[in-house]
Amino acid sequence: MKADGAAILLGLDEFMLRLGHISVAVVAAEEVGAYRHRIVRRFEEIVTKPTKVSSHDQQLADYLAAKGLCAISGATKKYEQDRGKPKPPRYPDLILCGSEKAFTIGSISGRTPEVWWQDFCIASPNVRSRVGAITTKGRAGSKTGTSHVMDWAEFLEFLDSSGRATMLGRVLSSALGLSDTSRLEGQNPYILGDEKIFFAYQFLVTDFDFLVALLPALAASSEPITKSSGSKLLVTVVQALYGGLDRNASTARVNAIRSLYRDAMKKGRGSELEPNYATAWHRISSRLEMLVDIGLLCKGLDGPSELYAYKYYCTPAIRSLAKSIGEARSALSFAEEHFSEWCFQRSSDGTSLSQQQLLDVLPSAVHTMKASVGSLPLDILILAVCHKLQEHGQATNLLSIKEAIRQLAIDRPNVARLERGTGGASGDYVFIERRALG
Repeated sequence: MKADGAAILLGLDEFMLRLGHISVAVVAAEEVGAYRHRIVRRFEEIVTKPTKVSSHDQQLADYLAAKGLCAISGATKKYEQDRGKPKPPRYPDLILCGSEKAFTIGSISGRTPEVWWQDFCIASPNVRSRVGAITTKGRAGSKTGTSHVMDWAEFLEFLDSSGRATMLGRVLSSALGLSDTSRLEGQNPYILGDEKIFFAYQFLVTDFDFLVALLPALAASSEPITKSSGSKLLVTVVQALYGGLDRNASTARVNAIRSLYRDAMKKGRGSELEPNYATAWHRISSRLEMLVDIGLLCKGLDGPSELYAYKYYCTPAIRSLAKSIGEARSALSFAEEHFSEWCFQRSSDGTSLSQQQLLDVLPSAVHTMKASVGSLPLDILILAVCHKLQEHGQATNLLSIKEAIRQLAIDRPNVARLERGTGGASGDYVFIERRALG
């Protein structure tokens, strides 16, 4: 969850790895309505839907072998154990024939091979990481992977607590071009397109107070960053945040950092505290994999097998952002000035947006928000406009969009009017006269 009054995500878990899962959850919520148990059921139906595959799909065969999801003809027990083969395998009817890196996918029953839809998608080329497939069953007394995904979507504010898609979730659904889940079959939500804008922004603003410390620590780390070193890095960052608390810190910030500290540390022998690396990995793994999906960390530099492992490398963009994020006045100012580098790993400094450029995309941006009447949150409208500009190949920063909307409200009050939010700040919301847009 996001700590109230502090931009720190609490409760992240190693089930919260692939941002594409949130896309599926949001589309499922749009299709079946507000009841969380119905969304969970529909989500599981989608990701586990049997999908017919080619027996010569080498990428998928490598995925099945690496994950140990089916039997391998002639494999030794050690070979299977090295790949962490589950007992029983997910696909008892499938068998991989041939030699490693030249497998074919066979069916013991003689039927056309089938796998879960999510496995087919995550095994596809251009997926940045092949970890994070969701299992639909959990240990007795434990939450399922699907429940963790629903929590994650709520943490990042794409679903509300009852499971309904928020306005941001509806914009994401529109950006994906999916009116219902049947259209997912022709897409791969685990290869992020321009919808990455919404994920990148929400991750940044909901976890900014932690990212301020995390990015420099990542940039200074030895590579590759592994599960072990990543867990230690989380503990180091949390200890630094905890040790840096002062009397001027807000209650929300103090409580959030103390919560992270309790996660990262445990009682050792006697009264001494020692690092709790198991829980630390849960808290850092989700952040690392989100950074991979966004493009700020990468995997596989030492071969494709690393896509299945927890090994990470910093990009030049993250090293640059590690310097600038510490100088930012706030999450909002950093997002407005550096979002293009954060999301697309490119600079848009000095790029302005004319009023006509804004008006060209404003009708379609407003339409994606699926609100027929009333005022619109300015921050979400800015993201919707940014997405439409990106679709048209126009790179700009969020500050330029914000300034263009404010200028439109001054020049053409019959089209746009800034309004106060619940906090009393002018410009938190904007009323758009739909009819005046044409």
